[in-house]
Amino acid sequence: MRGDCGNCIFARICHQQSCPASRPTPWHETPEEIEAGLAWGERKAFLMLWLRRHMGKVLSRRQRKVVELYLFRGMTFREIAKATGADRSVVCRAMKGSVVRLHRLWRTKQAAVSTLPAAKSEVGAKRGRKRRPPSC
Repeated sequence: MRGDCGNCIFARICHQQSCPASRPTPWHETPEEIEAGLAWGERKAFLMLWLRRHMGKVLSRRQRKVVELYLFRGMTFREIAKATGADRSVVCRAMKGSVVRLHRLWRTKQAAVSTLPAAKSEVGAKRGRKRRPPSC
């Protein structure tokens, strides 16, 4: 058994490995960080649902395909280009155009903003900076 080393030189190391107090706990966040993460999860779910509902209204077929593969399937621009047979720069431009169009729609939809669940704290959010479309 690990902790029963007696007087051997490794007693201290063995004890540290077997002692429950020395093991890291499975959760390292504070309750506030956990709650902020849960609030962000709710907000992200709302945004993804909004995106799915509205991208058909303002995006071209190519832009919808790129957004679908990039955001919902987690593919890179290179993988999307290979899958669609388009050049990587075309995929990048389609994504940039999608972000611009969706952002414009988001700003004009004041009702969507009022129904957005407010996060209690924006952990890690940078305030005062405008977000740019993804760079290629």
